[in-house]
Amino acid sequence: MLLKVCPVGWFAIHSSCYRLDTVQSSQSDAQAYCLGVGGRLAVVSSADERVAMQIYMGLQGLVDERAWIDGSDEADEGVWRMGTGEVMPYTGFKTEEGEPNGDREENCIGLVIHGAFDITCDTCSNWHTKYAFCEY
Repeated sequence: MLLKVCPVGWFAIHSSCYRLDTVQSSQSDAQAYCLGVGGRLAVVSSADERVAMQIYMGLQGLVDERAWIDGSDEADEGVWRMGTGEVMPYTGFKTEEGEPNGDREENCIGLVIHGAFDITCDTCSNWHTKYAFCEY
């Protein structure tokens, strides 16, 4: 498989381009940010893609940070859907802590280097999601 050639500021994983930027905002604000830079919030399609994204976060020193990706179970608890309403193609995010853990008030997903967390969609405090993983 050939890697996609990406513009400056973006990097390739398989056939897509990504960028990881500081946003410190809600998931919807992160989506708007990604649209503004020519992409969308990243959709994790496979375990390989998830691992590559997590490795990139680690290489950037983001060991304890979370990055918004596209996904919510707000409409149907435990059924992760993309912003389009379609079921997410990959949902193998479980961490040792059991996250995402199904809390009714935590309906959006944030990627971390060891898995993912379901968190409140409007979370933007200093210790929550501060990055957006954009894809095109």
